[in-house]
Amino acid sequence: MKQLSPIHETCVGEQFEAITIADFYANINLYPCKNKLKIKAREKVRVCYLIFLMSEKLPKQDRENWKRNILKILDIEESYYKSKYKEPVSDFPSDSNRKFAKEMDGIFR
Repeated sequence: MKQLSPIHETCVGEQFEAITIADFYANINLYPCKNKLKIKAREKVRVCYLIFLMSEKLPKQDRENWKRNILKILDIEESYYKSKYKEPVSDFPSDSNRKFAKEMDGIFR
């Protein structure tokens, strides 16, 4: 829960629609939850980057399974994810993607 708190504080209201920390935790950890995590309009690329960063913190044997399931929860196609997840740290990111990548770098260090 401690590791997800700064992500919840930064991303809920920006990348995700409002959700309690408990429901956010349940969704991210793939636990059954009544309140589904929902991506806000025009935030899917940044959420893909966030999923990538979060998956890198998991043991290698768990990464692909978690990623596949969280993409399903968030209704993101795997092909879309694979084509977009590095966009915030690409050679020419938008200002909003650059800002998001910098914020996430601070959290994931």
